[in-house]
Amino acid sequence: MAVGALSIHKPQTWISAWFVFSSLLVIWDTGYIFSRPHSFKDGFLFPIWAAYGKYEGVDLIYSRKAWEDKLGFTAAQASLNVVETILNFTYLGLAHFAEPRYLAVSPLVGFTAVVMTWSKTALYWLQDYLGGPKGWTYTGHNSTFDWWILFALPNGLWLIFPIIIAAFFGLEIAENLRSAAGVAGNPKGPSAGTRSRSKSGRKSIKSQ
Repeated sequence: MAVGALSIHKPQTWISAWFVFSSLLVIWDTGYIFSRPHSFKDGFLFPIWAAYGKYEGVDLIYSRKAWEDKLGFTAAQASLNVVETILNFTYLGLAHFAEPRYLAVSPLVGFTAVVMTWSKTALYWLQDYLGGPKGWTYTGHNSTFDWWILFALPNGLWLIFPIIIAAFFGLEIAENLRSAAGVAGNPKGPSAGTRSRSKSGRKSIKSQ
C-alpha cells in the first residue's frame, strides 16, 4: 500500500457470517440463562431450550444446582453476551449499510467485538479448569468422548474464529494507521518521500 493511500474496509462474507451465526446462538444461550428456572426441564419455557436438557448435564455451570447455589458467573457471562451481541450487530450495520465515513471505522468495532468474545470465552474455560484442585470443576465428570464432542468442540469455536478475525481486523487497522502516519511499508520510520520533503523544508527556511 502506498504512503497515504488509506483503504476503505471491505467486509468479508465469512466474517459477516460468523457474526450473524454466533450472535443468534449467543442470543439463544443468553435467553436460557436469564429465563431460569423456567428454562429448566420442568419449566414452561423448556421447549424453547430443549437442547439444554442434555447440555446442563455436560457443563454443570448451566445446571439447576448452579442456579440454586446462586453461582453468579453464569449470569455475569450472559450480561457480557448482551454487550458482545450489540457490538456484533453494530459491526454488521456499519460494514454493510453505512456510508463511507462510518464504514471506515467498522473494523475497530469488529475488532473490539471479537477480542471481547475471545477474552470472555478464555475466562469461561479458565474458571472451569482452575476452579478446583483437580481442575475442570464443571465438566470433568464427563467421559473423554463427551467432553471433546459436547464441550470442547462447540466451545472451542469461540476461541478459534474470534482470534483469527481479530488478527484480520488488527492487520487492517495497523496498516491504515501506518499509512496515516506516513510510515507504511517502512519499519525504520518515515518514508524517503517524507524525509526528503522534511529536508527540503529545512533548506528553504535556511535560505530565507
